[in-house]
Amino acid sequence: YTEFFDKLHFNEFADTYYVKGDARKDFDNDGILNFMDDDYLITFEEYEATRKKIVTKTSYDYSETNRVSMPNTISTSTSNPNVFNIKKIYYPLPNQISLLNSLTTDDNTNYLALNSNYIISKPIQVENFVGSEKLSTNRIAYKNFGTKILPYKSLSSKGQGVLESNEEITQYDSDWNPIEIKNKETIFTSYIWSSKRQVLAKAVNAGHLVFQYAISNSGISFNDVGITASIPPPSFYQNTPNSFVTFYKYNPISKKLIKEIDANGQAKTYHYDSFYDLKFIKDHDGNI
Repeated sequence: YTEFFDKLHFNEFADTYYVKGDARKDFDNDGILNFMDDDYLITFEEYEATRKKIVTKTSYDYSETNRVSMPNTISTSTSNPNVFNIKKIYYPLPNQISLLNSLTTDDNTNYLALNSNYIISKPIQVENFVGSEKLSTNRIAYKNFGTKILPYKSLSSKGQGVLESNEEITQYDSDWNPIEIKNKETIFTSYIWSSKRQVLAKAVNAGHLVFQYAISNSGISFNDVGITASIPPPSFYQNTPNSFVTFYKYNPISKKLIKEIDANGQAKTYHYDSFYDLKFIKDHDGNI
């Protein structure tokens, strides 16, 4: 009968829930309505028994022996029979590569190369299901970039649809940081990285060669924490009229971002306390 009550108050001395509800209800049918009657009292155990509990259970299946960190199926179910999610995961292992559809010859070769070089812990494909219905598939394709096999393309599909490319990494630098990425609308985004693998500059709608030309032609230089000038010169923006370029600068000790210069040449600064926790951000006018 707890569904009739608005609020529950726990009496720690009587180990009882005192329930204030509708005084017109005679739940124990004794013809009496009073505060200490069963119309108003319910024990903790009785209250717990009336609650709707949702229990979530997650199961991990490892089809490969001795691969304890590489589950092939993750199943999640609840006490609600309509909720049953399954995630199927594939790794660059020969018997799993052979299960993938629509692989090109290069895809197959590069996945096997990953296996030969013992690079097997990162999934190459993940499929998501609700019950037996497939919701989506996500795949990472790899490519030989000279001396390394590296992520090359991300693909996805909905339901039973065909995999389509979302992003494609077209270039890496000598430290194997991606420096040019193309999206499915064929818009290029280029990057400049530090030796600490932090992004120093990002240009949307500019290929890497164009970005590098604009930087060198404008006399811009970088150190390991960011651009050396306080702001880029006007000539830089004249060389990148259709691009959205952002420059970043970092604290050399904490490695935290301390300055960001947007495509309009306006800077905002990040301020931290003595523990390097962010306190506030100021825009180019000094507003917090």
